[in-house]
Amino acid sequence: MKANNIHRVAQWLRSEALSILTLLVFAAVSLGTFLAPPTPKLHFTIFGPYGDLISPQYAYAFRKPTMPTWANGLTAALAPIPIMLIAQFWYRSWRDFSNGVMGLLLAVLGACTFQVIVKIVIGGLRPHFFDVCQPGVVFPAAAHNGFGWRGLTYDHTICTAQPRLVKDAMMSFPSGHTAAAYASMLYLTLYLSSHLKPFSGRGRDWRLVLTLLPMLGALLIGESLIRDNVHHVRDVYFGAVLGIMWALAAYRMRFESIVDQQTNDVPK
Repeated sequence: MKANNIHRVAQWLRSEALSILTLLVFAAVSLGTFLAPPTPKLHFTIFGPYGDLISPQYAYAFRKPTMPTWANGLTAALAPIPIMLIAQFWYRSWRDFSNGVMGLLLAVLGACTFQVIVKIVIGGLRPHFFDVCQPGVVFPAAAHNGFGWRGLTYDHTICTAQPRLVKDAMMSFPSGHTAAAYASMLYLTLYLSSHLKPFSGRGRDWRLVLTLLPMLGALLIGESLIRDNVHHVRDVYFGAVLGIMWALAAYRMRFESIVDQQTNDVPK
C-alpha cells in the first residue's frame, strides 16, 4: 500500500512538473520585481504659482492598511485550500483536490506577478504620498526650485523620508492586495459553484450564499484600501480586473467548464 502511494505521488509530480516550475518562476519573478527599484521617474506638483495646494489627491494622512501585505498574501494563497479539502469528504477525488489547489496557486501567483510588473514599470503616487515623502519644499521660499513651468514640478529627490518608504509610496497602481484577493476569492467562488450546484435547479438559498460569500471578502479588502488612503479607486478596480482575469483563466484550465453545471466540477 505504501509503495502504491509513493508511486502515485511520483506519477503526480511527473505530470505536474512543468506546472510546478511555472509557479516557482512566477513566485521568483514576482518577488524579484517587487524588490527592484521602480523604473519610472514620477513627476508631481505640490503648489500652484500662488501657493495653493494643487495636488490634494496625494495629501491624505498615512494609515496602515487594515490587512498587512503578508496576511493578504497568505490568505489569498492558503484560505481556500481547507475548503477544497473538506469537499473531498463527498468527492473523494485526488485529481479534484490537486487541480483545485494548482489552479488556485496559478491564479494568485499570476495575478501577483502581473500587478507587480505594472506597479514597478508604471507605478503611481499613493493618496498618502506627501505624508510619507515629507517633501523639503515650503512655499514660497523654495516652491519654484523644481523644473518645468515656473519650476513647480518635482520628483522623489525632494523627499526627506527613508528611500524604502518613498519607494512604496510610489507604487500605488495597481492594487496588489485587490489583485490577489479577487484571484483567490473568485476562484473559490467558481469552485464552490461547481461543487454546490446552486444554479442546477435543485439548489437552495444557503448554497448560493456560501458560493458568493468569498466575493464579499474580496470586496471588503479592496474597499478598505480606499478607506485607509492606501490606494485610489482606479488602483483597486484595475487590480480587481487582473484578479478576475486570472481566476477565470486558471479555473477553466483545470476544469472542463466554468458555467456548465454538468461539467464545471470535472477536473481535466
